[in-house]
Amino acid sequence: MPGHQGDRVSGISCFLILTYGVCIRLDLPRREQTYDWSLSSSSRCCVKPVDDIDVRVRRMVSGRENDQDRRSLRARERPDILGRLLAEQIGRVNGQTIFVESRPGAGTVIGTEAVARAAPDGNTVLVVAPSFVINPTLRKVNYDALTSFEPICHLAATPIVLVVNSASPYRTVAELLDAARAKPGELTLGSGGPGSSLHIAFEVLKRAAGVNMTYVPFAGSGPAINSLLGGHLTAVFADYPTVVEQLKTGTLRALATTSRTRSEALPDVPTITELGLKDYDDEIWYGLVAPAKTPQESLSQLSSWAAAAIKSSDMKPKLELQGLSPVGICGPEFGALLRKRHEDYARVIRESNIKAE
Repeated sequence: MPGHQGDRVSGISCFLILTYGVCIRLDLPRREQTYDWSLSSSSRCCVKPVDDIDVRVRRMVSGRENDQDRRSLRARERPDILGRLLAEQIGRVNGQTIFVESRPGAGTVIGTEAVARAAPDGNTVLVVAPSFVINPTLRKVNYDALTSFEPICHLAATPIVLVVNSASPYRTVAELLDAARAKPGELTLGSGGPGSSLHIAFEVLKRAAGVNMTYVPFAGSGPAINSLLGGHLTAVFADYPTVVEQLKTGTLRALATTSRTRSEALPDVPTITELGLKDYDDEIWYGLVAPAKTPQESLSQLSSWAAAAIKSSDMKPKLELQGLSPVGICGPEFGALLRKRHEDYARVIRESNIKAE
């Protein structure tokens, strides 16, 4: 029963995912064991035999950041949703009992630190996003993104989009940048931030293009979009799922995306790289990591499950509903991406003197 120590459950294989943090607990050996399911004072889960369990993941919420704007809330929930989709697919295909614990707070630091402290037994993993490698540069945290965790898989990604109001006179990135050069400091660009990957994308653009635009931080992408629609901003950097409806209805216009190649979701929208700013490559990415010193055998098993799940035909339409594209690059390649993003973000944060809220 939830919250009791010493419950004996026979034949259980349990997997606990932590996103923002949603914690996944997985006990691989199928033998009689004693479990302590006291996850937190505000988060409880139930344990049932495998033959009896509904493998769809239970929602175990320990709190969320206070954001009344639904678009911003959806963006903050996306790692949680991705974790639950992944848990459901892995559980159904591999017969695993999967529990998902959402432990948000402190810009994802609370959940991340919880997994960093978890036993490296292959039974606990964390769904991560750009904040995972940004936070150690911006604030004091009790983990190192590169040494406190083992990379498992790059799960999914979604493009960052530079958008303007449909009534804007700027129809291309070139027009926007030319105006910024002609009127230094007068044009404004907003995003959720400060210190977010969206804010960093703006600083990279400003430096690469050699322009002076004024950055306006918001509590989330939703308020930034509202300000743009109200005519109070020149442009906004936002993740694609946040602006997809406005792009479809024509109230916003996409000028470019920040990924290296064009997005399948926006095939007619150019990338900033192809417009002349070379090596400009960024997106909102999501991945899976485990505590440092997790056995390689466990990491290999988790990588195999995660890659198969994220690339399955069942997952693609579910990911598309969230504005996500599957990736499924695992192991050392994902580790290399984490190192590169960590280095790139840290350099821009230092050079631009970005501070946390």
